[in-house]
Amino acid sequence: MGHIVRLLKKEEGQKVIDDYIHEGFKIGEAIQTGVISHDNTTNNRQNVIERI
Repeated sequence: MGHIVRLLKKEEGQKVIDDYIHEGFKIGEAIQTGVISHDNTTNNRQNVIERI
């Protein structure tokens, strides 16, 4: 666990987390606006990102 925390302190680790959060926000917006449906296929992040 300490290793993960050390990696997140680095700039590139923080960027990965920031990108992941931003991606999740885009998915949420797409669901809210009806671009994609809110069902089990939404759990497949790679598939969802291709659709939005």
